Amino acid sequence: MEPTEMSHRWKIIGAFSIIYIIWGSTYLAIRYTVETLPPFLSSGIRFIISGAILYLWGFLRGQPSATFAQWRSAAIVGLFLMVCGNGALNWSEQHIPSSLASILISTNPFWFVVIESVLEKKWPNIKVVAALIAGFFGVILLSNDLGENNNPLYFTGIIVIMISSIFWAVGSIYSKRADLPKSSILSTAMAMLTGGIFSAIVGLSAGEYQQFSMINLQTKSVIALIYLIIFGSLIAFVAYFWLLRVVSPTKVSTCVYVNCVIAVILGWSVGGEELSTRTILAALIIIGSVIIVTSTKSHNMEHET
Repeated sequence: MEPTEMSHRWKIIGAFSIIYIIWGSTYLAIRYTVETLPPFLSSGIRFIISGAILYLWGFLRGQPSATFAQWRSAAIVGLFLMVCGNGALNWSEQHIPSSLASILISTNPFWFVVIESVLEKKWPNIKVVAALIAGFFGVILLSNDLGENNNPLYFTGIIVIMISSIFWAVGSIYSKRADLPKSSILSTAMAMLTGGIFSAIVGLSAGEYQQFSMINLQTKSVIALIYLIIFGSLIAFVAYFWLLRVVSPTKVSTCVYVNCVIAVILGWSVGGEELSTRTILAALIIIGSVIIVTSTKSHNMEHET
């Protein structure tokens, strides 16, 4: 193996390690953040700050200015990922545990497979369809906890996360095909900036500033937001956008397997979240079905090439 090829492989392994570990911990960090900070406004602050830092870094490194078309593409990616994806997750974690949110997000690869199949005009086979049905059965199993939960928005939070997963898949796949700067740092910065602005607009339009109180603001919410800015955005998002350019989106989406495990462990051990037998069973069904779907898709792709 050539040294350059070996170096590239280690970069891929390193990038996957980053999004595996860091994004697994961000679910609990988001829960702590939205305990005393508004969901969309805090998401806007997170991405505006991290996007501005990355953009300044790229500017100081002498990277060429982006075109209007590239800014437009970045805005679309930011809208899908930062607002409809991450912002919706923030809102949902006000009403459901972080561990449950991570399990629901693990259905994300379903949408990657479905969307890519539509784009390639090749419909999933019976095995994939059966796995998809099994996965959604797992989601229904989780939803049955509604009867044991006193929060009226519990079920709404589940639905919002499921919809946000579709937007995340669409935005990720679009970013691979969109007219964006060659620099992953610059394209990530642009998507964060535009997505952060959109999130702030949504938060302001929803009147989130009226719900915010400095008196009730907790230190752990501020620390969690700082963690999300530095690790969850500046480090992990750059790795994610770079991986989308060098690896198939379906393979990148498999990070949710490890994210889910880490998030569930942290939510239970650190966040004090309950972990019922039903939740564990549902998680195993969902993750197992996702593995079948993505492995079947990967096998088909390899066979076709």
